[in-house]
Amino acid sequence: MPVEIEWFFVDEIDNLAPVAAGNAATARVLAVDLSDPRAAPLLRADLLPSDLHDENRPAAGDRRHFRARRAALRTFVALHLGVTAETIDIAYDAAGAPRVRNLRQIPYISVSARGSLALLAVSSKPIGVDFEPETTTEPIIDVLHPQERATLAGLDGAARDRFFLEIWTAKEAYLKALGDGLTRDPSKIAISFTTAGLTISEANTSVALAGGDIRRLDLNGAAIIASCIVRDD
Repeated sequence: MPVEIEWFFVDEIDNLAPVAAGNAATARVLAVDLSDPRAAPLLRADLLPSDLHDENRPAAGDRRHFRARRAALRTFVALHLGVTAETIDIAYDAAGAPRVRNLRQIPYISVSARGSLALLAVSSKPIGVDFEPETTTEPIIDVLHPQERATLAGLDGAARDRFFLEIWTAKEAYLKALGDGLTRDPSKIAISFTTAGLTISEANTSVALAGGDIRRLDLNGAAIIASCIVRDD
């Protein structure tokens, strides 16, 4: 069953109503700069031991941003479900990937972050989000599928940079939705853009998706390329 991916921003937090009971096709992504004063309502949840057990992990980054993300994710999930943040308990694996563990109907969640910028996602189906700053960068050819390399070869300048970032963030989001992290060879995964939308194939086999979306967003003056992938479980 396809899902509609809804994107929210910091000035829409107060309008985020709980998902309707029985709605099995939901996916929401919050794009936010957690240093923005308007994000303060997301940060009021008291942190639980499960939020803090891995804050000394090398990849956790700045402790202030780390704690803000953990509070914001629990608050966002709570707003999505119409419960209080204190009732949400989120566990994290060794790589920092989150999962809700204490609800009868457990939603899928995902996070992508750099400094104070974050994408927070919650869905009724396996979901992954990722973003990269929109900058001029040399594409990493080794992570591209042959058909992606062929497309990239026909582009230059900003179009080339953006195409690579769209492909790379979509692959990262897909791997997060699988729960595998970067344990698979990304060059075996092919991202395609058709009139019907985004499609993914792996090892020449089409992947069943419930939804896929790539956007260029502005977060407090920071331009990013953001991807959301929802698997059809």
